[in-house]
Amino acid sequence: IRRYLSIRILRAADETRLKRVVLNILPRKQQYAIWGFGDDGKRCKDLLSLAGIDIIVVYDFSFSETKRKDGILYKQPNIAEMKNKISLIVSTSAYEDSIAMELNKNEMIKTMDYFLFSDIESDIVRKYYGIQEE
Repeated sequence: IRRYLSIRILRAADETRLKRVVLNILPRKQQYAIWGFGDDGKRCKDLLSLAGIDIIVVYDFSFSETKRKDGILYKQPNIAEMKNKISLIVSTSAYEDSIAMELNKNEMIKTMDYFLFSDIESDIVRKYYGIQEE
């Protein structure tokens, strides 16, 4: 249901409300990167872009070459590069756990250095629609 409600937000969002919700969830850093560009990654990029969050890099193993489109760099994952100043959002439900383990092994800390889109999306949906936690 989370994905369905998230898609509804994208289709008919009150952008001011969405921006307020997202800025209450994510730290107010200016630059973010996304790891994963399947359905979840595309939805993540669209939601954050609609909320005015800058995505500067999208990482995915499916990219055969590095390219830039609309100000966003698309390239293969590089953990050493990810440890720099940008915050990473893991946006692949299929590999979320294994990627998080790899990031933890490389001394990256969840909710400081990286975030899980599944958590972010749940929070966005809950706060956007005023759904109480159970």
